Amino acid sequence: MCFICKWDSRATCSHYLIKYFEERKENIIGDLNVIHESLVPKDKVILPPLHIKLGVVKNFIKSLNTQRYAFKRIQTIFPRLSAAKLKEGMLVGPDIRKLLQDEEFYGHLSDMQKTAFDFIQLVISEFLGNSKSQNYAENIESMLIGFNNIGVKTSLKLHFLHSHLNFFKENLGAVSDEHGQRIYRYWKKDSKGNAKL
Repeated sequence: MCFICKWDSRATCSHYLIKYFEERKENIIGDLNVIHESLVPKDKVILPPLHIKLGVVKNFIKSLNTQRYAFKRIQTIFPRLSAAKLKEGMLVGPDIRKLLQDEEFYGHLSDMQKTAFDFIQLVISEFLGNSKSQNYAENIESMLIGFNNIGVKTSLKLHFLHSHLNFFKENLGAVSDEHGQRIYRYWKKDSKGNAKL
């Protein structure tokens, strides 16, 4: 459910075609997937850049053919992650940085996948990072066109980039939730199943 508009997540054929949906003016419990009363007003919500970044990379990885070399390269880069996590694209911030820098993974992508991947890197560094470039909207649009071309399914996080770009705060670089995510690194388990501290 999108808290801003009446986006239909199941109408997959129209996700990349329709950009603007009818505004969600009121949240009535039991109507249009509303389960609970909202805790904060809509205008006070801050879309978290880290989770948008995780969602973008996750959807890209999920679109890869698991039998091709690009996906097998991901398995080589992250041998400790289970096959199920890799298939679902469940990477954390440091893993994403490692993947973006891996030239061998990039070399195994098709031309259309390389184009989409190039724009992922631009969107991460020039919009979801510490600074916002002048042409960030064009980069996001190009990334989404590339995603549509290679068959990436739209998620709520991609929907925010596609339809609600004006909802992101101007000082997005000042908003960081990566420090709160560091705890997951300490919770990773060793080969014997013991938590590493």
